[in-house]
Amino acid sequence: MKTKVFLMTLALSCLWSCQQEEETKQPNEPRMSFTGVVIGEGNLTRGLGSDIDIISMSTNLEETFTVLNIKEDTRSWSEYGDVNDVVFYAHYPRLSGEDEFDEETRELTGGMDYLFGVATAKNGQQQVCLEFKHVTSPLQVEILNEDGSIYQGKVKVIAPVKNKGKQDLRTGVITPVNELNRVTLVDGNSRTVNLLPQAITKGTEFKVELEDGRTFTAKTTETQTLKPGYSYTVVINSNGTSYIVDGAIPL
Repeated sequence: MKTKVFLMTLALSCLWSCQQEEETKQPNEPRMSFTGVVIGEGNLTRGLGSDIDIISMSTNLEETFTVLNIKEDTRSWSEYGDVNDVVFYAHYPRLSGEDEFDEETRELTGGMDYLFGVATAKNGQQQVCLEFKHVTSPLQVEILNEDGSIYQGKVKVIAPVKNKGKQDLRTGVITPVNELNRVTLVDGNSRTVNLLPQAITKGTEFKVELEDGRTFTAKTTETQTLKPGYSYTVVINSNGTSYIVDGAIPL
């Protein structure tokens, strides 16, 4: 008899434990998932269709940026209390190799394509779409032969630019912090480089080395300010002049 009572008690205890575990697996608290779009791209893919995956994200209620997999991870609204709205800030690629980043700014070097995203969500909202924008300025290099045709061989172009900057992590704005340095913009078959937003002043010298052995220097004929998220083309003539075409289309 005692054995039967013991077994019944054990069974009831296991049943209660399973029920508690099931409740833990199925919390009632609202959660939110995330998707991302890149403003300005021809194909505005979202969520699983986007190349954006591992990001660094923070909110107006937090001081630290943490790593989040936008395709898999979710957040609970209980993390943010009873506030009405939460503003999310995101960076892609992630800010560093660490899981947490607690600085308000970071230093950047030109050459990479950086994205900054923002979204505002209402309390209880289950889907949050982060709108990302490019914060650098892609510059395409185009070399013209004497007859006006485009040179098709390999090229190396060096020019003085500001290639180091400081980025405000809550606004995405990049401010160049160094003096002009001579930087290799393109080398080989590549024709595009991502520059930090800055002004390329009149008289800036572009030193060009062509695959066929020709070398020359071309100076810009006017000043052009490179804005974040806009594409530009520098057209370099072999006669020694160059100019920058404003793409006027945000990427």
